[in-house]
Amino acid sequence: MMTEVLYIDIHTHHAGRDGDVFRVLANTEPQAVDTPFSAGIHPQDVNRLNFNDFLPVWEDPLCLAVGECGLDRRHLAETGIDKQTDVFRKQALEAEKRNLPLIVHAVRMVPELLRLKKELAPTAPWILHGFRGNERKCMEMIDSGFYLSFGEGLLRDAGNMESFFARIPRGRIFFETDAAETDIRRIYALAASMMSMSVKELSETVKDGFRKVFRYDPEQ
Repeated sequence: MMTEVLYIDIHTHHAGRDGDVFRVLANTEPQAVDTPFSAGIHPQDVNRLNFNDFLPVWEDPLCLAVGECGLDRRHLAETGIDKQTDVFRKQALEAEKRNLPLIVHAVRMVPELLRLKKELAPTAPWILHGFRGNERKCMEMIDSGFYLSFGEGLLRDAGNMESFFARIPRGRIFFETDAAETDIRRIYALAASMMSMSVKELSETVKDGFRKVFRYDPEQ
């Protein structure tokens, strides 16, 4: 009998299910894999990877999301804002076409990201991964329709987020480990404490949101 899923890691570079942890592999190359995954072109790779190579990958039934993709000010010197924006916009449109969630990466480019979201007016969910920020930024993203995914940064920034974390709508929160070796269970435990709920309650909330947004049952 399969172990009940208690923890969902929506964005990780570590493949495979681990007992009660369900993982969505962050696939950075144009190839399908044999585990639930997301696939997309990171802004640092817009000159290295070919957008068209990802088109068949996004058709794979195990591809649950497009991305991570987005805008990153750290890489503008080698990529340019126009190229980053063009590649991001095309991926966002493919996610919309397929009704797949978009895993969004944004580093010091939030105003530009918000303008693009307003311009494209997507109906498919956009998830800002690895969120780290203050209350104003958090609520601005929520008000703009984003889902937020929290990772290892929550463990480091809990003192700065604790005052407002519990006010984030419960259906708009996900969790991840990205490339870190951190156990997702630690992130869930801290988040549940900050939200004054049990880990089991948080787990059920996240699973419900995952089924709705990713249209995939992690316990199937």
